Amino acid sequence: MIFIKDQKSAEETLKAEVGDVRSLQRHEHYIVATIAISWALFQLALAGFLVLDSTKVRAIHLAFGMALLFLLNPCIKNPKINLGFLSVKDRISVIDYVFAVVGALSALYLIFDYEGIAMRAGVPITRDLVAGIVLVILLLEAARRVIGPALSVIAILFTLYAFLGPHMPDILAFKGVSLRKYLSNIFLSTEGIYGIPLGVSASIVYLFVLLGALLEKAGAGRFFTNLALSILGKYKGGPAKSAVVIFMQKMRMRSDQSESPA
Repeated sequence: MIFIKDQKSAEETLKAEVGDVRSLQRHEHYIVATIAISWALFQLALAGFLVLDSTKVRAIHLAFGMALLFLLNPCIKNPKINLGFLSVKDRISVIDYVFAVVGALSALYLIFDYEGIAMRAGVPITRDLVAGIVLVILLLEAARRVIGPALSVIAILFTLYAFLGPHMPDILAFKGVSLRKYLSNIFLSTEGIYGIPLGVSASIVYLFVLLGALLEKAGAGRFFTNLALSILGKYKGGPAKSAVVIFMQKMRMRSDQSESPA
């Protein structure tokens, strides 16, 4: 006999999978919910009637993601000592509000000056460089908060290699790149941050994640469990076969909810 446990809340599930997340105050729940619902409505509008340039879609998609990430994920998840505002987990700290706003604005920078950037392609001005540096730093911090320091460290090492190429040993040496060329490629074009992975996330992956979340909250997990039992439960070894089918369906829904380009 298979006992079906009550489904965990979204917050408990998230804590079990990615570690501790921030506990929100009442007004902070409304802020986060407003951003999340706005993001979902924007993505659904894109799939329905809204037509935008792909670069603008990617920038808006990234801005929503950056804002939610800094509001929901504390800077240090399991501090061993009290680090002040860096270890706050019972509310959103002021610095994270700043990171969320600045991260969203820097992600939207391409939209704010779309025509100007197109006219001066390859020749960024100081404002472009500042916005690019800020976005790169905040993306590295966002990646560290979500999946740990490994990816951020690897990205930093390869970035340093791009600038230190002329000073490397002969087997690794190359002419290197300037800061202007680096940011023109990674920030002011669709070959870096706003490249294909972000485009796939904005046009396809998000909708699958949203669908999986809606199905899970609507009781699709229980439905698939009952369906597997009704089809296979009457056969020899039915409970075991049902368990396999249930497990596969659960993993499928779990992967739809969690996969997303970094």
